[in-house]
Amino acid sequence: HPRLALAEAQRIGQHEGKQEREGSEEREADLLSRRHGFGAMMPKSSAETPREGRSVRVLIVAGPAGAGKTTVGRAAAARLGWAFVDADDYHAADSLRKMARGEGLTDADRAPWLARLAALVCERVRAGPPTVLACSALKQRYREQLLTPGASLVWLSVPADVLRQRLTGR
Repeated sequence: HPRLALAEAQRIGQHEGKQEREGSEEREADLLSRRHGFGAMMPKSSAETPREGRSVRVLIVAGPAGAGKTTVGRAAAARLGWAFVDADDYHAADSLRKMARGEGLTDADRAPWLARLAALVCERVRAGPPTVLACSALKQRYREQLLTPGASLVWLSVPADVLRQRLTGR
C-alpha cells in the first residue's frame, strides 16, 4: 500500500532544514500524494538512517510488477527534491525484447542489469545526486547486491488480487 511505503520512507527520513521549492514536479507530486492518499507523509529534505546515523543518499523502492514502484518512487523523489531513476531503463535490449514477448528473465539475463544498477547505487551514494530508484529487486540476493551503506530499501507489499487487477489494466 503506498501509504505504508511512504510511512516507511518517512521513518528513514529526517528534516535537515526546510526547502522551499516551486515548480511543476512538486505540484505533480502533491497531486499524486492527494490522489493516492499519502498527503504530507514525506519530508522535503534529505534522509538519514536513524539506527546508524548514516546519511541515506539512495532510496530503493522495490516490489513486484503492479505494486506502484514508479508512482511511489516519483512522488518520494519529488517530495525529497531528489533524482528519480527507473531500473527498467537499465535493461539490455535483448532482455527488453524477451519481456515484450512475455518471456521471463533468468538470473543470467538479470546479472548485467543488476551489476549496472549496483554501480549506479554506489556512484549516487558516493557522488550524488541523491536518488530514488524504482526496482523490482524480487529476490533477496538481488536486494543484497543493490544495498550498500548509504542506500536504504522500502518494499511495497500489495495483495495478490490488487496486483492482478492493476496488471490486467495495463
